[in-house]
Amino acid sequence: RPYLLKVANSRLPAALRAAAGCSDIVQATLLAAHQARHQCTATTPEALRGWLRTILLNVVRQVRRRHARLARDAAREVPIA
Repeated sequence: RPYLLKVANSRLPAALRAAAGCSDIVQATLLAAHQARHQCTATTPEALRGWLRTILLNVVRQVRRRHARLARDAAREVPIA
């Protein structure tokens, strides 16, 4: 968990850390890893760490995309009056 927090902290832009905390990203990573545990072929601790890191980087990408999409939508809003 500390390793994943360190990676999340280094990969998540500061602007997104407030919106999507690194702890939440690590939790989403561990949930995704648990759900995909049958796909894990890691036989060493280093391989398991790499597998988890890959999942975490995918979660970070999803958070960045979602944030960009929401920011784009907010910019398109036009006042009614």
